Order: sequence, then structure tokens, then C-alpha cells
Amino acid sequence: MPFKPSRYRLHYSIFVRTRGKVARSDENRTRALIVFALSVLICGGLGTVARAQLPDSLSSDTRISLLTIYPGDAIYAAFGHSTYRFHDPTNGYDIVFNYGTFDSTDPYFIPRFIYGKLNYVLSVGSMEGLMRGAAIERRSVVEQKLRLSPEQIQNLYRTLKINARPENRTYRYDFLFENCATILLDRIRAVDGARIRLDSTAAPRETFRELLQPYLNHRVFYDLGIAMVLGSTLDKPSTYEERSFLPLELMNAFEKAVVLVPQAGDEPARSAPLVSRTDTLSWVAGASFAEHQDLTLLWIFALIALLWIGLDLRRFYINNHGFAAPFHNRGAFPPIGIAARFLFGVAGAAGLILAFVWFVSAHTVGIANWNMLWVLPTHILPAVFWSRIPAVWRRWYFRASALAAFALLALQPLLSQKLHPALFPIVFLIVWRSVALGLRESSSGPTEERTTESQTADDHMVT
Repeated sequence: MPFKPSRYRLHYSIFVRTRGKVARSDENRTRALIVFALSVLICGGLGTVARAQLPDSLSSDTRISLLTIYPGDAIYAAFGHSTYRFHDPTNGYDIVFNYGTFDSTDPYFIPRFIYGKLNYVLSVGSMEGLMRGAAIERRSVVEQKLRLSPEQIQNLYRTLKINARPENRTYRYDFLFENCATILLDRIRAVDGARIRLDSTAAPRETFRELLQPYLNHRVFYDLGIAMVLGSTLDKPSTYEERSFLPLELMNAFEKAVVLVPQAGDEPARSAPLVSRTDTLSWVAGASFAEHQDLTLLWIFALIALLWIGLDLRRFYINNHGFAAPFHNRGAFPPIGIAARFLFGVAGAAGLILAFVWFVSAHTVGIANWNMLWVLPTHILPAVFWSRIPAVWRRWYFRASALAAFALLALQPLLSQKLHPALFPIVFLIVWRSVALGLRESSSGPTEERTTESQTADDHMVT
């Protein structure tokens, strides 16, 4: 009798498919967009089953495969997905075990996700449902049949069946070390008698960030968000096993792996390729990685910075009657202005997010983030409460701000965490405006003090 799940739910970024009917769900769309904004979903799952009647055992004809679903256009599918398939043609079972499922109906889903304690679940689905989802999302699917004995296949199936029980199926998701791909490697290596060896001889030594970059080259905002929010943990060199956090890397590792196959009698076990056959079940033409990082934001931010600095220099030249005159005129230095308040306000808000991820949340990938040197959370204070902060405090604050941001630029060759190319103009602009505001505050004296009305007018200037 064919395997039929008792309830089938298919998650997309916008649509939710339930029992063959497609319905738009604003709640699930909102949750999915939050997942997209936080940028931590390695496993873009396709089909999931909330409850299913699994057979107690499978026939000796059962074959096990690693299914690799290639990255898709949706953000949550940017890094691909991995599952195990158990195909039992004798009994008509075609079962997929999926570790890339999250319960978006959980009332605490959003708080747990933000805090970094999001629980994922092992779900069970049908091969038919997975292929249908891949076709809808236009994602390629590659199957690798694994060379395991019938006893080893039964052993792994029983392990996954026990893991799929309601009391066992939940696990704590981790972006790098505990996701839909890494768990599959752990499970197969734990099978009794399945002595699997990974061949790491030809693998280059790359950091986690370098491994992620090809997936982000054509996603400019996603690339920028990950570069800012995720800290120097991503810049540590990964081991060969740790590379398998990406489904395509897991597929490559399986392709090169060997397994020791027991022989009859007293003959020693011989090694054989773990993958006995590779089939492309579905292929989307034209799907490939961009070779180079999209630098559109770099040119946009560079143009903004150049225009801003040009206007500041023009103001200084006019008010100081040239560039050679002594820097004694307080009004020659650009005031805080609306635009500068916006700049420091946005930087301060970004700094608050980075500080939360680093110091408060449980996200391991957000610690030791050197971007904090230029997006200081305290930038919020001068942006909002400028007139209430004493001038001497402002002077020392902007000196410290300029020094911190400049240190980040100067230490780039030495830091493991590199600044995103698009951020260089913005960081330089932070340095420029901090220096200007620090000099403006320090150059005031008794003879140059202006009226409150004049200071208020300066504070509301555009630049």
C-alpha cells in the first residue's frame, strides 16, 4: 500500500498549501518575511508532514538516497536543502525525512527566532510532494543512491523513525553547526557498521564566509545584511566536515566519500564509493551562481559620500574664506544637520541590533562583530538629543567615534572579518562627519559664541 501522510502541509514564502488547496496566509507570509529579514535559513524546506503513519520496517529491496535540492530564487531557499529518501518499491513506500522544518504556527515563533533559540523539527513527507514543491519553486533536484547494506538501511530508518516521534523530533537549530545538512551526515555516520570516510585531500581551506559568498553574489541586500549582522565566527577556517552545513557541499562530500563494505567469510572489508549512482531528477536550465559579487551598492554609497563631502567642503570654503585660513571660525565646520542626524541615527539603530545579537541573543554567529566599531549604539543619542548634550561631551564623543571608525578601516589587513565593500564609503563618511563635528565643538570660544536662534538654525540644516 502506498505511503500516505495523514496531514500534509507545504510551506512557501507567501503561500501555504494544505491538502492540495492553495490559500494565501497573511500570518505565515509575515513570519516568512521575518525569517527572510534575519537571514538565517540555510535549509529551504519543500514538503513537510505534521503527522504520518510510518511502516515499522521496510523490505530488503529498499534503497536510501541523499536528495539535494538546489538553491531557489526565494531568499529562504538561497542555500539549498538536503533530505534522505527511502524508496521501497516492494511495498510502495517512498518516504522523505526532512530536518529543515520549522513550526510557524508556534505563538512564540518570532520571539524565539529573534532570540536565537528557534526549534526545528524532523518531519516526514512523500517524494511526490517534494518533487511537486521543487517544480513549483523551479529548483533542481539531484539524487545520490548510497551504498549501504539492507541491515544498515533498516538501522538508519529505525533511527529516523524514532527521531520523528513528537517527543523526539525537535532540535535546536544552528546556522552553521546544526541544520538540515549537518544532521544528515551525523545520522549516517552513527549507523552500526557503516564506516564512512570523507576524502578531504582536494578540499581548499576556506572560511564559512567564503563558502557562503557564491550564494550571495547576486543578492546585494542579503549579502550586505549577512556581512553586517554575522560576526567574525564566519571568518574562522572551516574543517572539511564543517563545510557540510551547505547542502551542495554535503553532496560533494558524499560523492568523494568511501564506505567499508564487509566481505564474505574472513576476507577483510574493502572500501567502495559511498555513492553508487547519481541521478538528476529535475534540472532548471540557467540556474547558476554569479561569478562576481554585485557591487551596485558600493557605487551608490560612494556617490552619496562624495556628494556629501563635496557639500561640506564647499560650506567650509565659503565660511572660512578659503582652505588656507586658520581653523578658528566655528561656523566654518558643518553642523549636525538633518542629514547627519539621520546618518548617525541609522548607524545607532543598526548598532543596537548588532549589540543585541552579540550580547543578548543566543545566536553564535553574531558574536565578535567588528562592525560595532562604526555602528556604535550610542550614535542614537546625538541624533536624537543633540541640543541636550553638553558641548564638551559632544566634542569627546565625536573624537572617539572618528577614532573607532578609522581604526576599523586602518586595521582591515589585520582583521579576519573584512568589511563589506559597499560599507567603505559609509564608514569613511562616519569618520568625516565625526571629525567635522568634533572640530566644530572644540573650536568654539567666548568670542565666537552665537545666539540660541543661530545654533538652532544650524541644527536644522540639511547637511
